[in-house]
Amino acid sequence: MLNKHLTVNLQKPKEWVKASCGFGVAFLFVVFISNNLKFLISETDSLPCHYFLHFPKIKPGLHDYTVIESSWYQGKIIKQIVGQSGDEIWQDKNGHIFVNQRNVGSTLTISSDGKALTPIKSQTIPQGYVFLCSDHARSFDSRYEELGLVPLSSLEGLVVPLSR
Repeated sequence: MLNKHLTVNLQKPKEWVKASCGFGVAFLFVVFISNNLKFLISETDSLPCHYFLHFPKIKPGLHDYTVIESSWYQGKIIKQIVGQSGDEIWQDKNGHIFVNQRNVGSTLTISSDGKALTPIKSQTIPQGYVFLCSDHARSFDSRYEELGLVPLSSLEGLVVPLSR
């Protein structure tokens, strides 16, 4: 037997309106979450964790993680923004790449799948671009011309690591 307090009597307009409003609010909440929040999994070892929340409509800033489409990987990659317009990129005599005074790692000449890699040239990051990086030594990121500096318009929102 159903509890009469949990059932909606469709004969009474007030209860019908309450039930419809409750359903409408729940539906809007699900639509809002599905358009404004996503769960991402990164299967690579180039990041400190594998699980992320993705907020596609929030603009990331310096030191935030973001996601971009990579033709190199034929898919999306998650990287950290470590340089912005006006920052200096340079390479020391040992092959280490720096953004301002931060050593972001050395470069390789060949990728793990045998493709040639070209170190990024020393330059000032122009307006509207960022330098993306990962701490992993073999990470494919802005240290290489094949990815290079990334236009702000290519950033697909803020990505937040769920653990470290």
